[in-house]
Amino acid sequence: MSTQKASKALLSKLAETVIKEFRRDDLYVAQVPLGVVLGKEHFQVLQKLAADRLDQPESVARLVEISRLVDCIQINSETVVSPDDSPGFLSERFPQILANVQFVRPPLGEAEQRRYDQAQALLYEEPQIIKRPDYQEFCLLRADLEKKEVALMAMRLNHQRAQSIQEQTVLAGELSALESLVKEQREALEAIDRVHNFRSAEGIIDAAERDIDSIPLAVRDMVAAIPLMRIADPISHATHVGCHFSPSHLSEDNWIPLKLTREDIAQWQSNGTSSPGGAAGLDDSEIESITLEVQTVTCSRPWLWPALFEHQNWKWRNPSRPVSDGVLNGNTEKLIPGYVFGLVLARNVVVKGVPTSQKHFAQAQAATAKVATVQAATVDSSDLLTYAITPNEILAAQVMQVNSLQVNSALLEHKTTSAYNLRVKSAVASGQVAPLISSHSIQPALAQASQFKVAKAIQSSPSQMDLSKNAQLQVADAAKLRPVDIQPTGQLNSKLFPQQFRHRIDLLQREALMMPARGQVVDPQGRGLYQAMVTIQTPHGTRFVHTGQNGDFTARLPQGRYAVKVDKPGFITASGFVTVPQTTNPPVITMVPEATGQLKICLLEQVAGKTYPFTGAAKVMIEGKHSQQVEVLNNRSETIVSLSPGRYQIMLSSETAEKIIPATQTVEIASQANSSETRVEFTLYPAPQISNPEVQLLGFICKRVPACPTK
Repeated sequence: MSTQKASKALLSKLAETVIKEFRRDDLYVAQVPLGVVLGKEHFQVLQKLAADRLDQPESVARLVEISRLVDCIQINSETVVSPDDSPGFLSERFPQILANVQFVRPPLGEAEQRRYDQAQALLYEEPQIIKRPDYQEFCLLRADLEKKEVALMAMRLNHQRAQSIQEQTVLAGELSALESLVKEQREALEAIDRVHNFRSAEGIIDAAERDIDSIPLAVRDMVAAIPLMRIADPISHATHVGCHFSPSHLSEDNWIPLKLTREDIAQWQSNGTSSPGGAAGLDDSEIESITLEVQTVTCSRPWLWPALFEHQNWKWRNPSRPVSDGVLNGNTEKLIPGYVFGLVLARNVVVKGVPTSQKHFAQAQAATAKVATVQAATVDSSDLLTYAITPNEILAAQVMQVNSLQVNSALLEHKTTSAYNLRVKSAVASGQVAPLISSHSIQPALAQASQFKVAKAIQSSPSQMDLSKNAQLQVADAAKLRPVDIQPTGQLNSKLFPQQFRHRIDLLQREALMMPARGQVVDPQGRGLYQAMVTIQTPHGTRFVHTGQNGDFTARLPQGRYAVKVDKPGFITASGFVTVPQTTNPPVITMVPEATGQLKICLLEQVAGKTYPFTGAAKVMIEGKHSQQVEVLNNRSETIVSLSPGRYQIMLSSETAEKIIPATQTVEIASQANSSETRVEFTLYPAPQISNPEVQLLGFICKRVPACPTK
């Protein structure tokens, strides 16, 4: 028994689909490492909005574990390494590289080099340091002219703003004198340049040196601000650099359906060996199709500057190991051969078998439901299919062990002052939102390597802190204490926080004021409406979200009251309001059908000669003369649809069914005033199959680092 072909086909399909989205040739898809530590609770964190992930200690702990996993440096292209066997973390290694990089001028051609040397000889006695006397005089005259031109602009503005005639007359005389002086000085500067060609020489030098790149200031600032991005596990107190994701949470609109047929699987070659128990006892020949939905989430690192790896005009200040030679061969001597670019998440994985495989599929399905039968240690690392259909809680049985982090010397260069990971929350106080600093979330950013320690915690309860008074936090630096003032405005003392940290604090505080606004859209009977479009008008633009299967919707908004409009085919546009923060139950918006005619669709399942309510996934297509509507039933056996009077064709499809009787029905919908509820019934015969509806991590999108300079 082996599903090696199916696993290879599945991995290939994943790579083809997700890499096509980014249109890059340096990306590849790697499998989840054996004994993966991510489980259902981790993906529940990912499905929350960015700020909501810090609401509970358990969520923060899961987020730390995710961040540590995606921060691992990658050394091969088959399976992602985990923190236990990783060669290091990207957030530690990249600042080291950045601090040791020195950009150099690219070599010039013979003619360019000759002109460059001549230009330098014309301007400098010692290049870039000591100017020649005539060039020095030219530079001073040019600088003086620039100052006078600035003064001239200010004087013209004052002349325009003068209110009295006497003042205008005085300013007009001064303006005329300064304009004459500027004109004479400009003519003198141009005359000197015509004699010596200083500007031409400057242009030659600039053209030769324009390819000398440097690290952008914004990158340096973000690397220096890495301590502010650290999140601390409130249970174990382990810290790690928080990883941002794009999109910030999973969306119903972003799931991409994939399907593999028998032909897709057959084209792959097996290695000639059987995988014991592959896919819980299945064989490639027994698989009719594999369907699933995938969604990609990219890792956003504001401190990472990937363009550095593309440059060739730099060298090491001090001898170092190579960054990468462009090859992923498991060599741990290279600093960063590759890194995680994103996650490939999957759900609703369904393996459908041929009719003759009913017995094997029943046995396999029973096996995947028993923890004692399928353990993470017995899963073949190359058998992706088994991984896809095995429940997450079984494969993710082990708990991530957090190792103490080493703070590298390069980071210490950026941290001459103490920096702290401030987790800013929001709370309602006297009807207004006030930024709070939670005492339990203030952790030294440099942990063991820093000599700073918290000497006094905030005395007030985090939930009751009154920011109308200054809260004092004292920090011990060796033998002395320095106070840090936290003003009511939320601004931090500039003596402790360098300028480059302030913008990060401002961003954190603005993010803290964004809170979730939740609501529900229902029909007159109180049933949730799926895939209704919710439009929210805000001062910063229009937000669009879709409702889930229960009619729920969530949007992150700043404090205020916002108008909401809801649209769905077959219903009259509804409106309402959401208020942030929500101090009461989320609003419920009721949509009224455009017409009173109702169609009830019932699904039945035929198993071993007996009829049961349908429990799989099915899609209903409703086509009328001037309309088309789709309803999705996941683990639901019936639904009620409001339709305008007329003739409709009802078509049912399901990947979980071998056949459907009937596949299509035609109904006539009349007004409910003239007719009772119209009912249609479909009977589905389930095919041999194994399914895993849960969201799971099926692979990693990784990025190869190209060959970098080694000298």
